[in-house]
Amino acid sequence: MVVLLAQLWGLLFFAAPLRIIQGFPLDDAWIHQVVARTFATTGTLGYTAGHHGAGATSCLWALLLSLNFQFLHRDPFAFTLAVNGALSLLAGQLLFLCFQGSRKDAATALRCAAAVGLACLGGNFLWFAFSGMEANLVIVLSLLCAMAWAQFPGVRGALVAGMAAGALALTRPECAALAPLVALFVRRVNRPHGDLAWLLAPWAACLVGYFGVNLMATGHAMPSTLGGRLWLSKSSNPGLSPFSLAVDFLATVALHLRDYTLGTSATSAFWIGLGLAGFAYVRLVRERQHAVAIVLAWTALHFAAYAVLLPTPGHAGRYVPLTPLVYLAGVGYGSLLLIESAWHFVGRLLPRPVSVAMVCVLGIGALAPWFGLVGVGIRDWRLDDVRATSHIRWTEEALGPLVDALPVGAKVASFDIGGVGFRAHRPIVDLGGLSDPSTSDSLRRGMVWELLRDQQIDYVIVPVGYRERFPDITNLLYRLRLVENAALKLEPVAYRESPLDTWVSGWQATWNSSPRQELYRIQWTGQPGPRAVGPPLPRAVVDPERLLSRWGRANDGAALGMLAEQGVELSIQLALMRPADVDAPAPTVWRAVMGPWGVVVQAPPANADLQAYVRGMLVDWTEPYLLANDFDGAALAATHAFAAAWRARRSPTFYPLLPPLAGPAPGGVWSPMESSTASGLPLALACALVGLLLERWSRRGKPWIRRWRPRAKADPLVAAPLVEEAT
Repeated sequence: MVVLLAQLWGLLFFAAPLRIIQGFPLDDAWIHQVVARTFATTGTLGYTAGHHGAGATSCLWALLLSLNFQFLHRDPFAFTLAVNGALSLLAGQLLFLCFQGSRKDAATALRCAAAVGLACLGGNFLWFAFSGMEANLVIVLSLLCAMAWAQFPGVRGALVAGMAAGALALTRPECAALAPLVALFVRRVNRPHGDLAWLLAPWAACLVGYFGVNLMATGHAMPSTLGGRLWLSKSSNPGLSPFSLAVDFLATVALHLRDYTLGTSATSAFWIGLGLAGFAYVRLVRERQHAVAIVLAWTALHFAAYAVLLPTPGHAGRYVPLTPLVYLAGVGYGSLLLIESAWHFVGRLLPRPVSVAMVCVLGIGALAPWFGLVGVGIRDWRLDDVRATSHIRWTEEALGPLVDALPVGAKVASFDIGGVGFRAHRPIVDLGGLSDPSTSDSLRRGMVWELLRDQQIDYVIVPVGYRERFPDITNLLYRLRLVENAALKLEPVAYRESPLDTWVSGWQATWNSSPRQELYRIQWTGQPGPRAVGPPLPRAVVDPERLLSRWGRANDGAALGMLAEQGVELSIQLALMRPADVDAPAPTVWRAVMGPWGVVVQAPPANADLQAYVRGMLVDWTEPYLLANDFDGAALAATHAFAAAWRARRSPTFYPLLPPLAGPAPGGVWSPMESSTASGLPLALACALVGLLLERWSRRGKPWIRRWRPRAKADPLVAAPLVEEAT
């Protein structure tokens, strides 16, 4: 009841600003609504009628949402919020039962209620109910499967666990690994091996149905959305290795936990919480709380799957929804355990009622800072959610009526297909690779312009940034190779843009979409366009003074390789002082030397006429980065400037697919969580170790100092008569 009341208060508090504006903060949520509406009206479980699986990432979630369009006909936001709110409440109750296990004493109940209540008040978890996504359904089915397998004996529990695992696989394909993981706990939970059949049978039936239907209807078993998401993730950091991408994903999730679950900018608070959570889960696993052990193992496996397959930062916690819940529950439980273990040495000297009262008071004091931080996180989250929702409504949804006003028969394509697809009443061709594997292939090869030409697209909607000519991560004109493309001209028709103060906070919290959605009319010139890009062979930036970061060495080297793959070699050298050999004879390839002192460009003899123009372009692009000592950005900006200069003066088809460029950052790109690992990880381990040692000594019932007193040696002359008498 305590957990339920806390959740109700949190949901109502979070929803207060949404009385003014209603909608979803993510374009993906509107994609689910389009798929649900298409299924209810045409019977096709996909974004477009007749194309099964197009844009349908979560089949079960789309089926649940289709009930509204088929029978109830309510506002999509209100219906989805009601479903997600009920799932949120159910998740809290299931997590409490997992933590409580078979222990029914009052102390355990209070401890579990406090820890789970703290977790369910986390801003990230509350936001799942308003996101319009299937995150809460993933949480509920995961907890139900773990609890049923660990705590429901007999065939009934095994069957419930199998059905939950099968439904989870229909919710997200990568979650199909839960049932095999649960099966590994068969001996640990003291189940007969015969129960494995009841666990795996419904799970296997769901898998066969899901992948079989996909294979028959589309020719491929996996959903087509994966290709587009992989391109969006890997094209942002093409030079990083899979291990580096996984490390960055880990740092991004940790930063999100710090900022949007704990609601603080204090990195030390995150590491202390991590140590307390580790202490709590070691204690729970050692106490044979099998449901918690399964949930913990599944959270780690699910997190690892995304770190390997889709390590993208733009997920706002929804890709790994169990992580913020498990983290914050461990923080609360570990804080209470630490207080109880530490008080044991003093509490034995006081009467039991006084000792119990003091433990309660100290427990409240230990949880108060965490509840305070979480409260700040809720306040910030709900404002960010309103801003993100306002941005989606004003940009993507607002373009729907404008698309309807276009000439009859005009074909429209869009990269973001959710909001505009729901509000418009004509087919929208997907450019994001969520509906068709061939589109994903065009994205990888940089040939989206060819796809538009072949499908005779008349209008295209492209997300762009505040500066249309700046190739940052929000500007899809550059990333799709549509701007400065000799094969076409884009005539602006209309655009919708959010103010900076509205967009930036919602973007930082949710990574929802670019600040502007612009509608263009396509005019084909008949000229040849850029050729397809292939895998580049990275080149190394000459950096003897180690001015580049790990990120810079990887991505800047990949950018140089992309230039070479398109046919032009460029060598970049960084130096704090002007090198002595900077005025050496002209090299056989282009050479750029740069530092805080300036930029020098040397051209091969065959391109000497272009040297001054290229140097001017490089100075304009790199100067802001060099002034900020952002050498990562300066080297990458130099490749963009060189590509633009070569495209303008030499070859209009020269168009390498370079990594997106960020604004100047003093000192270069850095992650506060990754940079604090050297000091934060020992802090977390120290917190966990202190808790475990205190808990171990408290179990022995003796003050820990006595453990280190040397034992008195027995006197053989005194002990001998005793031995003789005993004999």
